[in-house]
Amino acid sequence: MPGASQHPTTQMAMEPLPRPGARDRSVTNGPIALESPQPKPAVSLSAGDVEAIAEATARKLVELVADRGKTFGLVGPRELAEGLGVSLDYVYAHATELGAMRLGSGPKARIRFDLDGARRALEERAERPRRQRRRSR
Repeated sequence: MPGASQHPTTQMAMEPLPRPGARDRSVTNGPIALESPQPKPAVSLSAGDVEAIAEATARKLVELVADRGKTFGLVGPRELAEGLGVSLDYVYAHATELGAMRLGSGPKARIRFDLDGARRALEERAERPRRQRRRSR
């Protein structure tokens, strides 16, 4: 045929697709168990048992919530200002006290803060007597 491809063609054997829901019978490794395991007997709890479980759960939740405050995540100056409820100018003016970390060494290196650490620093600053905050001249 003129214009027909000169590449040889390969014929593939086509098999029909299995019907939906049909079991694949090509591989069998013995009988298939479709039965569920026997249910375990019900356990009855007293009011004291339920209370003990509730108290243990509450203690665990308190631990989890307390540990959330110990996470370490860096935030930028704008996020820190929002998180502490202070102005952006305050964050830059007190960056060292708030635990600023410089990322890079260039003149425009970004600074980041640990929000929890900055909160603690701000609380400690507020607890100091007024005269200790002033610098000697």
